[in-house]
Amino acid sequence: MKLLVVARLARVSNLPTVWSNVLVGAAFCGAEVSWSLTCLVALGVSALYCGGMFLNDAFDHVWDRKHRAERPIPQGLAQPDEVMRWGGALMLTGLAICVAAGGLAGLDVPRVGVWATLLVGLIVAYDRWHHENRGAWCLMGACRGAVYLLAAASLGAHFERGIALAAVVLWAYVGGLTHVACFEAREGRAAKWAKWALWGPWIVYVPRLGLSLGLGVAVVGALWVRHTLSSLLARRSTVGASVGSLICAMPFVDAMILVSVGEHARAGVALCMVALCARWQRRISGV
Repeated sequence: MKLLVVARLARVSNLPTVWSNVLVGAAFCGAEVSWSLTCLVALGVSALYCGGMFLNDAFDHVWDRKHRAERPIPQGLAQPDEVMRWGGALMLTGLAICVAAGGLAGLDVPRVGVWATLLVGLIVAYDRWHHENRGAWCLMGACRGAVYLLAAASLGAHFERGIALAAVVLWAYVGGLTHVACFEAREGRAAKWAKWALWGPWIVYVPRLGLSLGLGVAVVGALWVRHTLSSLLARRSTVGASVGSLICAMPFVDAMILVSVGEHARAGVALCMVALCARWQRRISGV
């Protein structure tokens, strides 16, 4: 496969949102975590994300021929079995990198392996059954929430209320986003609860920010989401672009969480991921 085809299958334009998710997991570690180790975990989770996207297209190739003819497999640029092999290899690579990172951090390797295996299981379950399962939005949200937990486990954080709340909030945001995405090729409109779920991070974290720079981040992120939802309501033909925009806004959620725990430097990096994701989505679709 050509490099551009690989990039389209892997949805590499969305990777900056994965990296900002990892920063949140790192922020909940009790001790100071090195940026090099954080980058290693980000590499592992990136491999899991890209592997999941490959498997998604491999499982969906029949559905895509009817509804997403622009995808690489319907265009004849890749074969389903080939894409499946790539996906499996990337998933195993990502799992191994995350476990290795935990080992380098001096952690209990089996514990990190359990979290990595849990994320792999959630990804495969979503890819395999999301078209025939009304609860697929819940699985997709759980995949992203588990990124926080895996990153934290790989870098030494203990499971505690702060990161659990962050994972639930991200689960709600991504679950709402996924429900909206389901209407890209269907008649009707996304349920009202899905749009309210997108506002969950602001409802939970804005009261924790106070009159700080974080409040400005929250306002800009809220305006971004509001503009995207307004465009979605105005014209159904923009659902795909709107979903990509909502994915791109995910680092705003990460930045709010990071500011709420005093991690301003990491929050600044997370905000850079918004611009990077938006730029990459101009070349490679994120949906």
